[in-house]
Amino acid sequence: MRVVLLLLLLGEVLGSTASAQLCTGSFGDPVVNITFGNHASATGPLKAGVTNLNYLSTGCPIDGNYTITDATTGCWGSSWHTISRDHTGDYGGRFMLINASFAADDFYVDTVKGLCRNTIYQFSAWITNVLSNRNCGGPNTSIPNLTFRIETVTGAVLTTYTTGDITEESSVVWKEYGFVFQPDINTSSVVLRISNNAPGNCGNDLALDDIQFRPCGPNLTPAVANDAGFKAPVCELEQKPYLLKSNIGTGFSDPQIQWQISNNLSLSWSDIPGAVQAEYLRNPTPSGNYRYRMLITEKVNANMVGCTISSPYIDIDVSEQEALPLGVDTILACSNTNAILTAKYIPGANYNWQGPAGFSSIQQQPEIQKIQLQQAGKYTLKLFNRMSCAAYDTLWIKVVNSPVANIRVTGNNLCEGDTVLLSASGGISYQWTPSTGIAEASAAITRAFPSATTTYQVKTINEAGCSDSAYTQLVVIRKPIVEAGSDKNIFSGGIATLDGKIAGQYAGFEWTPATNLSNAFSLTPVASPVISTRYVLRVESMQQCGTVTDTVAINVYDKVEIPNAFSPNGDGINDRWMIPGLESYPQSAVQIFNRNGQIVYQAKPYQSIGWDGLYQGSVLPSGAYYYIIERGAGLPAMSGTIILIR
Repeated sequence: MRVVLLLLLLGEVLGSTASAQLCTGSFGDPVVNITFGNHASATGPLKAGVTNLNYLSTGCPIDGNYTITDATTGCWGSSWHTISRDHTGDYGGRFMLINASFAADDFYVDTVKGLCRNTIYQFSAWITNVLSNRNCGGPNTSIPNLTFRIETVTGAVLTTYTTGDITEESSVVWKEYGFVFQPDINTSSVVLRISNNAPGNCGNDLALDDIQFRPCGPNLTPAVANDAGFKAPVCELEQKPYLLKSNIGTGFSDPQIQWQISNNLSLSWSDIPGAVQAEYLRNPTPSGNYRYRMLITEKVNANMVGCTISSPYIDIDVSEQEALPLGVDTILACSNTNAILTAKYIPGANYNWQGPAGFSSIQQQPEIQKIQLQQAGKYTLKLFNRMSCAAYDTLWIKVVNSPVANIRVTGNNLCEGDTVLLSASGGISYQWTPSTGIAEASAAITRAFPSATTTYQVKTINEAGCSDSAYTQLVVIRKPIVEAGSDKNIFSGGIATLDGKIAGQYAGFEWTPATNLSNAFSLTPVASPVISTRYVLRVESMQQCGTVTDTVAINVYDKVEIPNAFSPNGDGINDRWMIPGLESYPQSAVQIFNRNGQIVYQAKPYQSIGWDGLYQGSVLPSGAYYYIIERGAGLPAMSGTIILIR
């Protein structure tokens, strides 16, 4: 196998003389920069006509073929190195992997136009021999050997450079090959021709990456001229104006200068308006990364791309400083509580606290355990960020006595339905719980009227927000529940047992009146009233919380004697049907029916004059009549037959 190096050049290529060495001065931005892409760019063959090698999209290329890839492994029985990344280590960075053709020939020819006249350029490329040992499966092992030629468009050779043998290594070793050259004042277009010098068929295999053409000029050495000891980073609040200056080496006849700035780590650069002298005064800026470089070019080439060289950049990294890392001026704390000093978190920062009574801490948020009155005062924080930039701030801690809650009450025992005055002290705000039975739950002095025995808590808070609680129990003396029993009816001369009941606690009880009671101090005395009487059960509550009463009525009725006959004949004897004793029943009613069920007499209430045997003024005949007597008071009705005799 033989290796052929394919070089794709995009942009301008320069040449008139060459030396086999790299540029020792300052560079401009590349005018040709071939990296073969990375994960974000598409792969594919080089443009048509540039190479006589065939393109393979994947795998290990065979003789006379190439591919563009980000890795190779196991090719040709693992006689090739495993390559896991390109020269730069870019994420998914690709390189050109070549298995050269057998014959030595010119494998790359291209014309490049628009070169800057009379400008020195450096050509360079990174190459590695992919063979891991000489046993590559063929009898004649050859070593990659390349020649670069720059010619005029008429075929005159301006520059020639040969790499020499690119030997294999025990591991992957990327090497840079290049030279410098300068086209004359009349040359703006050249032909680039690349040849493979190695004979044979085995071992001429290589990888190629990062081909560049860059302007090369006199050495530019920038510095901060007014600060001999300048060293980045600088602290934001400690900046001063910095004078940036660069020497300009020999080689320019009529140089043009422009200072540039980059705020994105050299990804892009911008001209600084008016900064066209060898010195540039940089004034303080906010925190961030700032890079400065000087561009220089011949005035005649000022408007041409690729004719400018640039100095190395001066890196001025401005580190942020927190002017007020604390955010508060005063902390109000209570004695015997923990006070926390709070500072903003800054990654990589170092904290240094100092305070009264010998306090010292390097924590971001130190905690003072059970702070005392003598620890009140000024606390100072000195903060160093990761760039050793210092910031200062102070705060004051005011320490007040912790609150002690107290409750005064006019009396802890109260009768049901009464109120009691509660008075709290020890803070500036108060909250009573439970709020049920409290007139004003947030008042220091309030009235309580619980319906049952309740323990009340008052929480008091002082000006520092610290709290304490006190408790008091209010015992409610409940009045007993009294029942004298149901009303009772008795006949004259009869008796009734009272059925008194008392629920709850009580001090004593008594029935009144005590007349005709067997025992006025028994819940179940025997009553024998001669007339209807209302008895009152009077019960005394505990703790002199009043008297509770209930009443029961004993109704005394006469016995009713019902005559079974009368003779209304005018002889003055038994002329009316009268019911002795019924007049004592005020709700009584009497009805008399004939045998046909017709009412012939009724009275409500019953009147003691009785019935005279008439119906609507007419005399009724002798015979049997029927009566119904209602006595009321829940007594059963009485009925029967009476005989009217004429």
